[in-house]
Amino acid sequence: MALLAALVPSSQSWRVSLPATFLLLVLSLLLSYVCHLSRRPAFPPNSPPLLKPLPVVGSPAFFTARNDLFRRGRSVSPRTGNFSFYVGRLRIVGLSGRASRRAYFDSKALDLARGYERLFADGPSLEGGGSPEFGSLFNRNVKTLLLRENFVRNLGVLSRDVREGLGKFVAAAVVDGKKEEEEEEEEEEEKKRKQKKKAAGVLNPYEDVYRLVYQLTMRTLGCEEIAEDRKLGDETLRLYEDAEEGTSPARFVVPWLPTPAWWRRVKSGARLYGILDGIVKERRRSKEGGARKEDALQVLLDQGASTLGVIEFIMGSLFSGQLNTSINAAALLVYLAQNREWMDKIRSEVDGVVDRHRAQREGEGESGGESDESALDVLKRLPLEAWENDFPLVDVALKETIRIELVGSSYRMNDSGRDMEIGHTGEVVPNGAFSVYQMDDAHMDPDVYPEPLRWDPGRFLRGEDKKQPDAFLGWGAGRHPCRNNFLSATIVGMRFAKLETFLITAHFISMFDFQLSDKNGNLNPDPPVLKDRTRFTAHKPSVPVYFRPTAAWMPAIPELGGESAKAAAAAARAARSDGGRKKRCRRDALGKTKAAKYTSITKY
Repeated sequence: MALLAALVPSSQSWRVSLPATFLLLVLSLLLSYVCHLSRRPAFPPNSPPLLKPLPVVGSPAFFTARNDLFRRGRSVSPRTGNFSFYVGRLRIVGLSGRASRRAYFDSKALDLARGYERLFADGPSLEGGGSPEFGSLFNRNVKTLLLRENFVRNLGVLSRDVREGLGKFVAAAVVDGKKEEEEEEEEEEEKKRKQKKKAAGVLNPYEDVYRLVYQLTMRTLGCEEIAEDRKLGDETLRLYEDAEEGTSPARFVVPWLPTPAWWRRVKSGARLYGILDGIVKERRRSKEGGARKEDALQVLLDQGASTLGVIEFIMGSLFSGQLNTSINAAALLVYLAQNREWMDKIRSEVDGVVDRHRAQREGEGESGGESDESALDVLKRLPLEAWENDFPLVDVALKETIRIELVGSSYRMNDSGRDMEIGHTGEVVPNGAFSVYQMDDAHMDPDVYPEPLRWDPGRFLRGEDKKQPDAFLGWGAGRHPCRNNFLSATIVGMRFAKLETFLITAHFISMFDFQLSDKNGNLNPDPPVLKDRTRFTAHKPSVPVYFRPTAAWMPAIPELGGESAKAAAAAARAARSDGGRKKRCRRDALGKTKAAKYTSITKY
């Protein structure tokens, strides 16, 4: 018995040893996993030169200072500019230079979808994620929903969304313009008190245009329930942003690690999923006898998609199409506010399109004499062909905006089963490894684009982008262009992205004359802070940017009401035809419309 008692620990010993044993077990498992991470797969001898990795993490600059990482990589590989590095256990080859760019975009061995799925900031899986049907469903239905007949059917509604989305700023700008002269007589202290709040009529394009693009995307690739409901739209947009921002570089090293950012992403994604699930269930219940909705959700349901497949498609569309398009559309307006020459050119182009289509209607005998049809009247009936073909200056301005705004990298994975040769360099991307190409390598090349940080849409009129193959990568390049295959699922198609931006730009130009300001509406001639080119995805500026829209073009809006609208429209056309009389015509027109009900402006 004494021997047995000695061999069997007492209850007191068990209470002490259990926590210690558990802690020892956890530490052993962590040590084993760290050792596993440290045993990385080797690069073959003919890979590009290797940057010395840190233990476990590899090259953290891939997340914190990617441009610096590529500069260091090129310095250790002066012959080709290509280099190898690790992120955790992942093998990655960074590519630089013209020859490597051509090999990267033309290779059949590199898979774009798998590259983005693994390397794009812990982004959502677009292939094989969630359900077996998702990859094929997503790709097939993006193309279906962006067919010409669907564009034509939705065009009037999209135009209405833009007018209504911008209409609230029209009201604020007109009211602000009326108050401006009154405020000149106020005491300085009273002015300071009022300026503590954001001034009436001041808008932040990176917030307000962002919200508008979300509505257009939801209208085209989502569901009417959210597109039509402002409150629900704001709620789902907030959840989308929380999910989109909930990424963590730590999960590249330890994919299963539940970081706080990952938990926020899961929580927001689950709530967004729940909202969409409720909409789908209600739509299925109301299928019999209810009014049929003509939207993307209904198309998917008609094709027999499961609830999971429908929700994955809508959420994938948001992650694919929202960020880049909204940032580019807002940035285009910001660049125009800083460049009077191009502002005037694009305003003239928009006016010309409006005048041509107004004249066509007059020639058809639909109105006699001089037309009172406003610019917004014309824009809301503009055919798709005009939107796609009649705005060449807006097109080059958008391309130049994308060239500057497109930061970060393109990602692909070599899943071909063999090493991929990088052109004629003698170097390879190993089988199972990833390749990364930095967009600035092409778009910030001074040999192609002199003064690359200067916004100059005329570059594309002069053909600077034709100096080298694939010198402009804004819509994809090589074997995976945006308009043809899976990359269309990544940014929701060149055609739709351009249409959204053209709609917003043309309406904005027609409704506003605008200048950069601070949040109080005081004019601010200083350019915004330069874009942070160390980031690896599109992003809003760190310092907010504001516009102060003025009422120079407000009278062109017929919804101001009755005869006053006709006088206002005529005054607006006179102001446009004589630059020296703009201010006087603006005041005359505003005087004639003082009795208008500004609250009815957004009722289009």
